[in-house]
Amino acid sequence: MSRNEIRDANRDAMSAGWRLAIWIIAVVVFFGALGVGIWYFKVHTSDVKGEGDQKRQNNSNVNRTNAQQWFEAQYGKIRETDRNIDQAAAERKAKPDDEILRANYLGLQNSCVRMVEEYNAKSTQVLYEDWKSPGLPDRIDGTDNITDCKESTK
Repeated sequence: MSRNEIRDANRDAMSAGWRLAIWIIAVVVFFGALGVGIWYFKVHTSDVKGEGDQKRQNNSNVNRTNAQQWFEAQYGKIRETDRNIDQAAAERKAKPDDEILRANYLGLQNSCVRMVEEYNAKSTQVLYEDWKSPGLPDRIDGTDNITDCKESTK
């Protein structure tokens, strides 16, 4: 092989190497730009997607059923606890010096207040507020004797 042939072979090999390097760089840049473009699209459509996902979850049959059942059960527990407060108040009046009866009475009141606050909080939560039974109150405000967490005055 002559020097010119070797020089031509080296030049062709270097030219092919540069072309391959340029293609590799172009592919990396293309896929990098594509990834950035997809990320940008996802970021700018996330508001709409999040709203749609929330609506789908809210309207799911599982969510509707669970929320409705939760409100019915919680309202029943609040009413039951309020009745238990009346019973505990009567027992406490019968034995005013009994610390156990006093603690029981205060415990029932605290439990009732916690349940009312949880009911009111869920009444405004996105996945719960739409599925309360029509007969239940929107909020429990303490003005109704059957859910005020105090002993009833008769």
